[in-house]
Amino acid sequence: MRAASSGKPIQTDGDGLADTRVRFLTAEPVEPGRVREPILASWWRSRESHVAADRIKMPYIHDPNLDTPLIRSAEPVLRQLNEQLAGQPISIVLTDQAGLVLSRLTGDPSLARHLDTVQLAPGFSYAEEFVGTNGIGTALEGGQPMHVFGHEHYAEDLEDLACAGVPIQHPISGKTVGAVDLTCWRSHAGPLLMTLAKTTAVQIRQALLADAAAQEIELLQEYLRVCRRTPGIVIALNNEVVMMNDYARTVLAPADQAALLQQATEALAGHRRSVLVDLPTGTRLRMYTRSLGAPLP
Repeated sequence: MRAASSGKPIQTDGDGLADTRVRFLTAEPVEPGRVREPILASWWRSRESHVAADRIKMPYIHDPNLDTPLIRSAEPVLRQLNEQLAGQPISIVLTDQAGLVLSRLTGDPSLARHLDTVQLAPGFSYAEEFVGTNGIGTALEGGQPMHVFGHEHYAEDLEDLACAGVPIQHPISGKTVGAVDLTCWRSHAGPLLMTLAKTTAVQIRQALLADAAAQEIELLQEYLRVCRRTPGIVIALNNEVVMMNDYARTVLAPADQAALLQQATEALAGHRRSVLVDLPTGTRLRMYTRSLGAPLP
């Protein structure tokens, strides 16, 4: 346990915390200072979301999208960490921004079997609204690193585990794109678990920055190439950058520019190569779209 600011001990393990958790679940008063404030706040959110404390039940996606910048950037980082932790009972988990588990690397067979039992596996969501207080969902809910230890978990099936989760922000947009979580047996947890999780999140963020820079350079080069061969309107965009040639800015009103960008985004998402667009000012034009790397028409 560690000391609270009030001088009263805050339980982070043992029978005292277990009893406090039971009192909360049975709607009995919880003495102030007996549980960490972020954990207690998460318990309240879990109760309000009607999370079951006596069983694990969450949605499952059979085929989550693994072709994302986060996966591409994180994979080598997590693979290297897994090699460094070879034989250690620590699991490395990567999720998307909603808590959906995308990958899990576990070198210890016993821990892997237990994680399968509690569905901490690819395709399952560890969002707080489904599982209650846990390192992944609670870190994402609060937008900051979160260590959840033993009986601090809302679901009793997780009480033998300790988790250190850290949200991953995109280095350009600042948006949360996922989380990295290190999970081990409660009896093996130590302060270095969170330190290692934070370091891993930083490394993934750096890899995302390098990947974004490379993609933006490629997008710029392709944009300039198309501008040289096309006298009309040319727009290039991705999730972070929009480029528009001088001709487009000259002939399109601001409202038309915004509408065209919206239509282009939807057309690219729907893999439509040719779209007839009606703009707010009454102009009608045909737009041709192409994803980066696709052959020229």
